[in-house]
Amino acid sequence: MRIAASSGSWADTCEPFAVIDDEPTVQASGINFTAVGETLMTVNWNPGNGSGRIVLAKAGQTVSHPPVDGQVYVASSLFGQGTQIGTNNYVVYVGSGNSVTVTGLSPLTRYYFKIYEYNGSGLTANYLTTLPDSGFQMTDAALVVGDFQSRGDGDW
Repeated sequence: MRIAASSGSWADTCEPFAVIDDEPTVQASGINFTAVGETLMTVNWNPGNGSGRIVLAKAGQTVSHPPVDGQVYVASSLFGQGTQIGTNNYVVYVGSGNSVTVTGLSPLTRYYFKIYEYNGSGLTANYLTTLPDSGFQMTDAALVVGDFQSRGDGDW
């Protein structure tokens, strides 16, 4: 059997392919935020019925691209270091848990999150992309520490 390889050349052998797992039917829900600070926050959720979930984050505006079935994504809880999907949508979590502490955030910035359930892993991953749970949270203001002096006159 001859098949076309991804390079456009012909091959005389058939390479194995991945079969996508069944799609979950229930998304994660109840997204909420705890331990919000200047440069970090913890994102919590109630799992849906997938074998795992992927959390995407974006600064300043809503997450605009969902994950794609059969793609391998690398997560990093250090914002901006995980796989980028589309423009500035970063993978901050991949796994079967129900929370992630995201670090490396900027003070006084609103961060948007979407959580997608999936079944399978790697090339067999099948993401439920309809109606993902979503939410946003602003980080705290930077704490200013310094030596302040009053320049006013009067009784103190």
